[in-house]
Amino acid sequence: MFRSVTITSSPMAWSINWLRVSTRPFSAASAAKSRNCVSVSASGLRLVYTRDAQGRRNIDDLLKPTTEPPSPPAASAPQATSPALRFDISSVELTDLQVSVKDAMAGLEGRFSVERLATGRLADGAQSPVELKARAQLTRPTADAQIDLNGKLKLDLTPGGSFRVGLIDLQLALRGEGFQLRQLDAQLTGALDYDGASGALPDASPWGRSAS
Repeated sequence: MFRSVTITSSPMAWSINWLRVSTRPFSAASAAKSRNCVSVSASGLRLVYTRDAQGRRNIDDLLKPTTEPPSPPAASAPQATSPALRFDISSVELTDLQVSVKDAMAGLEGRFSVERLATGRLADGAQSPVELKARAQLTRPTADAQIDLNGKLKLDLTPGGSFRVGLIDLQLALRGEGFQLRQLDAQLTGALDYDGASGALPDASPWGRSAS
């Protein structure tokens, strides 16, 4: 477990009160299934995200590679290799999370606060319960809303790195004001599907009904 971790990348700072990552004991059975199963819990995470009108982000220096990719190895006789580890997280629990956003391209500015985000197992093809209690406090556009979400989360991961995220049996409650609405109290049910390759929400979800 780590405490009081700070990662700085000018002009941003990430800080966290504590972070715990636990792994299950390695076994022959888990190796045979090619799984790397961990649980993650964290509290007090603070993130700052900015993007200017030209699309430059304050996280670009963290995302770009620091070294040239290695040259491919010379051809050699095939060797026995261990099975590749797949993405497999047994559970996630985040509390007291705050994300400050200033996005000139999207016209978005404000703060998102997460009281609690909890999931079950996250793995390719697995359905997991998900619970979110959050608040959006925006200055552009003006909004202040409480968000309560419950449902099931499904991941579709491909070896090439693309992914698809689905929310099934979605129950979403919005309360507050914003977007020229006062005393907002809305209840939404249905399903959502996000395609990471295209960055879009497809018209039809393969995992359930469209949100309503």
